[in-house]
Amino acid sequence: VGVNYYPENSVQVLEGPNWLDSKRMWGGVAGMERALRAFQARYGKPVAITETSTNGTLEERQSWLRESLAAIPELRASGLPLVGYTWWPLFDLIDWSYRAGARPIEEFIARLGPPLLDAQQVARMITSMRWNSLEQLPLEAFLAPMGLYSLQMQFDGTFARVHTPLVDEYTSAVNGGIDVGAVGPASVLVKAE
Repeated sequence: VGVNYYPENSVQVLEGPNWLDSKRMWGGVAGMERALRAFQARYGKPVAITETSTNGTLEERQSWLRESLAAIPELRASGLPLVGYTWWPLFDLIDWSYRAGARPIEEFIARLGPPLLDAQQVARMITSMRWNSLEQLPLEAFLAPMGLYSLQMQFDGTFARVHTPLVDEYTSAVNGGIDVGAVGPASVLVKAE
């Protein structure tokens, strides 16, 4: 059973009587473990982390990569049949959600900037750059830093793939660089049916 888990999006806390009154919170490894155990218990099948990453700085992504990978040996040792782990996306994500959205522009731009934008500052920027529609905003304004590789806008309008230390850490883990003895081969965890 595939489980997509994003530590900043996958856990919510209720602030009122129903799910409409919820807000997202950082779930971390504890939230990931709860999600994996819940799906394994519900379906009685091995589980795989089919998508995980975090939207943030290189340091924040590196921290989540290390924390989530470090949890694998503990989860497997406790008997959880965890058979896979995938960091998604491989490259930073270009978020095209603005094209279908009707929310204020402040919610879509400057993903790399401060969490709250000054609406007047945004208006001044739009005016000074002579943008009059969302389609005219620069593509890099919609870049979500989530990948193992970073994307960097080039002068010709294309993105360069920038190798980060995350690539090497993930490659090392996939190639057995984490303590395979502690993690154990996934094949041992899956019982033939």
